[in-house]
Amino acid sequence: MDQHEILLKLENIEKRFPGVVALKSISLEVRAGEVQVLLGENGAGKSTLMKILAGEHAPTGGEIVVGGRKVSALTPTLATELGIGLVHQELSLVPALSVAENILLGRMPRNAFGRINWGKAYEDARRALEALGVSIDPTAEVRTLEVAEQQLIEITRVLERGPRILLLDEPTSALSDNERSRLFDVIRRLKQRGHGIIYISHHLSEIPMIADRVTVLRDGLVVETLPADEADEATVIRLMVGRRLEEQFPKETVELGAPVLAVENLASGRTLKDLSFTLRRGEILGIYGLMGAGQAEIANALFGLQAVKTGSIEVGGKRADFRHSSDAIAA
Repeated sequence: MDQHEILLKLENIEKRFPGVVALKSISLEVRAGEVQVLLGENGAGKSTLMKILAGEHAPTGGEIVVGGRKVSALTPTLATELGIGLVHQELSLVPALSVAENILLGRMPRNAFGRINWGKAYEDARRALEALGVSIDPTAEVRTLEVAEQQLIEITRVLERGPRILLLDEPTSALSDNERSRLFDVIRRLKQRGHGIIYISHHLSEIPMIADRVTVLRDGLVVETLPADEADEATVIRLMVGRRLEEQFPKETVELGAPVLAVENLASGRTLKDLSFTLRRGEILGIYGLMGAGQAEIANALFGLQAVKTGSIEVGGKRADFRHSSDAIAA
């Protein structure tokens, strides 16, 4: 594999919508065996650029070179033929179809009589999922699965077509750390085989895990492309927003007041077992956890949407027993 082989080159790509210039003049290249992380604030033009490369939008200017072939615009069919695969940020699965049907959509295996060979379809889908380290029943309807599983199926569907250039738009937004690690293992294997990958993320912590180079967009322009080892968090944020983080979001020092909400030994729903915390006046309390850790049920329990089994909730120093959401609103 030639590490310096350029799989994809963009020269002065522009995209105008009525009243909006989404991309002003984008030039970048993707090499064989590299992951190029694409960063930028919302509205910087990242997803628009991905849709141009997948053939979903036609650029209003510039040139695209894929594997040495120059094109002014791509169509979805041409992008696939040239080995480009896009994993969308928004799920594009068909909920009523099975996992196998979604993965092999439009390419279901058939027997000599032209009928779908379901046994081969399920086996092909199972093999494609196993390549991603995923164990999901290929016969299951997609609408019965969790969002994280659906996202893994979306990724599997694109990978199963064997793209040489892989575009990943926020692929880990609904994945746990375990699932993200498995996806990163697959990406590393693809790198070793000479694939080129553009990876969009809002998680700056993923840069040292997966990136070879980092390209930052701001207001429809490439601000800079730099090696991953030079893309520390402070540098990347400065490039993304045009100023240092403390200038963009200055931290206000506020004297904390009395507790306004106190939760003691709360048990509720399927996952909350012994939850205790206090929220004080003038404070922002952040709650974090992996998918399934219980943070998704906290709001429901505090808002009277889900029964409290044991423990207590106090609002303004008074015991609260919310039977309905209207009780929580009144408090």
